[in-house]
Amino acid sequence: MIVVSDTTAITNLIQVGQLPLLAEVFGAVIVPPAVKIELAEVPGQWDEVVDHNFIEVKTPANLNSVALYKTYLDDGEAEAIALAVEVQADFIVMDEWKGRRVAKQAGLRVIGLIGILLTAKRKGIVSEIRPILTALAEIAGFRIHPALVNEALKEAGEA
Repeated sequence: MIVVSDTTAITNLIQVGQLPLLAEVFGAVIVPPAVKIELAEVPGQWDEVVDHNFIEVKTPANLNSVALYKTYLDDGEAEAIALAVEVQADFIVMDEWKGRRVAKQAGLRVIGLIGILLTAKRKGIVSEIRPILTALAEIAGFRIHPALVNEALKEAGEA
């Protein structure tokens, strides 16, 4: 499975001590250089990624696509979408609505943190998603509409 990620999901999972979930759900994850730079802006964050050794940095070749996406999105999202298209990714991990919309328009399958948590629950990697959702909100400041939380908990059989 080929999975490309932008910065937000990785940052949020690091903050709540759940970064290994990405590897457990997907195996390897690819990020573009802009995501590495964004992750390295927070002290210790890139070191955490390196310690887990399942995230590979790959540069998108199509700089015209990157430049086009940068007119709408930040550098990490733009490079991640361009890279995901190039490598024909099975998924792109992205939570921001604008980036998700652009990724879908590019023909990509998008998954966010909630989708990752639900997949982890279905695979038996986690027994409950509620504590992780709570930590994401309280520790990482992850903003999610209460209706979406309720829908996710219902889907996970935790409502």
